[in-house]
Amino acid sequence: MIESNYVDIGYIKDLDTLKSAINTEDFTKRSVRDSLEGTPHTDTRTIFGLWDMFTDGQSASNEDIIRRYYSFIEETISKVEKHYGYMFCELRSLCIINLLSGGRIESHKDDDDYRGGKNIALYNKCHRIHIVCKTNDNVLFDINGEQRNLKEGAIVEVNNLNTHRVFNNGYTDRVHIVLDLLPHKGRYRENLGSLPDYVYKEH
Repeated sequence: MIESNYVDIGYIKDLDTLKSAINTEDFTKRSVRDSLEGTPHTDTRTIFGLWDMFTDGQSASNEDIIRRYYSFIEETISKVEKHYGYMFCELRSLCIINLLSGGRIESHKDDDDYRGGKNIALYNKCHRIHIVCKTNDNVLFDINGEQRNLKEGAIVEVNNLNTHRVFNNGYTDRVHIVLDLLPHKGRYRENLGSLPDYVYKEH
């Protein structure tokens, strides 16, 4: 979706409130995402708020998680829309990812070979947005060899179509909210009817 490895979108206004919304007890169980054999995400613990990226019937939603983070999701969507000049973006997935202290996300990219077969997800159409909730100075996000330490409160788009990995070499866990946003003229179609083409700007 983007040509660079990282795009800086902005910062969350109320980082303290965002941090207080995180419940460490939510991360005590492993999800399918981080427990599958051979997954790059073994050292993570993931909570799904909305998972609708795939059209193979694997979908999930958690209204409690959506409600808890709703204001931050809306703030982020608004900033992404403003940054790119979109009128609407559709939320296609929402998850909270805890990378354990001393852990790593192994090298991978989210393309047709991801998950061991043809991936019919919308990775090449969605903006992959990270909201940095909690981190430390020893967390490095690496995309094609370009490493960055993403700061708390930052809203950053990452190019997940390129090879990427993450190292948490610190003594505290790293927590990100990860969104997939699809620029889509039909976001409010159910309520407003068909929207004219000019409200949607292709990128």
